[in-house]
Amino acid sequence: MKKKIITNKITHHTSNTYPRNPQSSIFKKYAGSLSFFMRFIDMAVMAFSGLIAFWIRFGQASISSYYLNAFLIAALLTALIFPRFDIYSSHRLENLLSILRRVILAAITVMLSLLLVSVIVKTTIIFSRAWMLTWTITAIISLCALRLITYLILRWLRRYGLNQKHIVIIGAGQMAEHLIMRLQQDAWAGFNIKCCLVDETSLESRSDIQGTPIKTMPKNLDAFIQTETIDEVWIALPLKNDDKIQAILDALRHNTVNIRLIPELNYAKLLNHSIINLWGISIINLRTSMMTGADYLLKWIEDKIFSAGIIILISPLLFIIALAIKFTSKGPILFKQKRHGWDGRIFTMYKFRTMKLHQEQIGQVTQATKHDSRLTSIGAFLRRTSLDELPQFLNVLKGDMSVVGPRPHAVVHNEQYKELILGYMQRHRMKPGLTGWAQVNGYRGETDTLDKMEKRVEYDLYYIENWSLWLDIKIIFMTLWKGFVNQNAY
Repeated sequence: MKKKIITNKITHHTSNTYPRNPQSSIFKKYAGSLSFFMRFIDMAVMAFSGLIAFWIRFGQASISSYYLNAFLIAALLTALIFPRFDIYSSHRLENLLSILRRVILAAITVMLSLLLVSVIVKTTIIFSRAWMLTWTITAIISLCALRLITYLILRWLRRYGLNQKHIVIIGAGQMAEHLIMRLQQDAWAGFNIKCCLVDETSLESRSDIQGTPIKTMPKNLDAFIQTETIDEVWIALPLKNDDKIQAILDALRHNTVNIRLIPELNYAKLLNHSIINLWGISIINLRTSMMTGADYLLKWIEDKIFSAGIIILISPLLFIIALAIKFTSKGPILFKQKRHGWDGRIFTMYKFRTMKLHQEQIGQVTQATKHDSRLTSIGAFLRRTSLDELPQFLNVLKGDMSVVGPRPHAVVHNEQYKELILGYMQRHRMKPGLTGWAQVNGYRGETDTLDKMEKRVEYDLYYIENWSLWLDIKIIFMTLWKGFVNQNAY
């Protein structure tokens, strides 16, 4: 029963018994007003962008009531939709690209909603499509510029000691040390760690971590938090210390300070970790697939449209390569091999045949090497230029593969490496791809050492953990920019 109580209190523990410290900075004191101000500014920017787009499109300031109504509705939609994209929360440790991505998606959602309203009230014929497109682009640029300026100002203020959050870390283990190192590197985030608190029995010989003092846990933790003007308490303890965690929550039950649990889970390879609420119980996801719901649909649309377009575009090239293979060596045009796909399901992957017909020993797949005698007269060229991979667009169209994702390995190689590399089989939490994050970072072709395979897996897991449409587009452009020729492919 005790563990269940802990789980439900894990994120924030608040009460109204104690007021917050009056010495909090002006930013914290007026945080609600600043948030309201930003909402008002966004509404104004959205409406004003429509006005600018009207002037760009028509070159005049005389506006009909229909367009003025559109400005008003867009502003109201901004007030309703933007908070749904978590636009106005504190994002101290979030990078700028992530913030801008949400702003762009929110702005596009507002414009699509406005278009839907126009369809419902049957006024689409009144509005210029060029104006709507110009409005969308102008709004996105203006909103992103506003966020960029705000982001840079806050970074500057925090770097000089303003708009700080004062933190106490309970614990002095590896996780606490990692937190301190990262926050010292990212001073712009505005977190000031006052000290680490530990039990007398846990007090180590060292007196500090990277200059942050280690102190004995005070008998009255609540009074200590009030006296030291602490904004947040971060508990960096192993989950097995549930009694200590409960004692900390009980000690601060009358305090409104934010309490965050950062458990030591260094032993686990986490993927898409998060906290969800199920039937009123907080559940920590340690390893889950992010390819669900809207993300899955977005990835599916990307794959189908891209692969169908490419197949149509390169069909003459596919025909020429097929003829060249047929007339230069005996055997089928396509090479088929079983590979592990999404969720470990086995599928048949297609490639243009680049080797002479030969017989492998059962349970063995020999990787191609430089000057491999098994290669056909055009096989080395096809491999070096990656043209042998083109039939895999058919796999993408079938749904076995994705345009971007971890490269699929032979089933035999998976059996070999899954016991040697931690988290190896987690690569299959996403569809395999024609190109991937590992490939554009140099880990392509033969993996003749365990270190090379470990690095490839590391990049693959990073991609799965950080997937986004923008990352896919980046990888596609990097693949095109770096070219298809690779010295490690043979």
